[in-house]
Amino acid sequence: MKCCIRFVVLGIPLLFSELYANEPAQQPPAIYPSGVAGESSLQWYGMPERTYFIQSSVDLRTWTYFSHIATGADAPLDYDFPVVEDGMFLRLRYIDIEVADPFTADFDADGVSNWNEIRASGTGTDPLEFDTDKDGNSDYFIDNDADGLADGYEHIIIDSSPNDSITHVSDVLPGDDFDGDGASNADEFTAGTNPNNSSDAPESPEKDSDGDGVSDGEDGWKLCADLAPARL
Repeated sequence: MKCCIRFVVLGIPLLFSELYANEPAQQPPAIYPSGVAGESSLQWYGMPERTYFIQSSVDLRTWTYFSHIATGADAPLDYDFPVVEDGMFLRLRYIDIEVADPFTADFDADGVSNWNEIRASGTGTDPLEFDTDKDGNSDYFIDNDADGLADGYEHIIIDSSPNDSITHVSDVLPGDDFDGDGASNADEFTAGTNPNNSSDAPESPEKDSDGDGVSDGEDGWKLCADLAPARL
């Protein structure tokens, strides 16, 4: 993986860059031209097969991603944005991984797409960091709405239908049954089954597959009624 960042402020590239792996091809400086009151535009040259992200900060310590991903094609690129803070710094981050779709790709292999990490209703994590909060788990397991369901899992449901009313992790309720298979979203998360596939449901512990009067959850021989029930 090749990744780099470049700082830009008030039209002047700061004399700093940080390389995360093998040094990529030199990135020409970005420029921050003057714009109308409250609005501006970041402009840079898009190197071929390079994917770009943009961050902003007011203190050079806490950085926030804009909801924007761009792919270079050996031509100029730009991004218009509102200036919401005086003295706002910008940081252009880029990575050299060739993909068909940088929005659905998962550059850091954390189980969450690049777009779902940076979009307005996304996880709010770093698309180039496997474990943004350094808790030992991938960003898939971030739980921003504290409902017991991993945000990465909830985005599986959110992404399944762009035209429904489920657009945010808070819209995915643990007790709901999104695919109508009789198992709640929470039960499917625990079991590791697909919440969008009604044919992929967790086994009910109350089911009695062999009809011997002992539920599968307790039956040591749940598929053989000829054998005496052996409770687990």
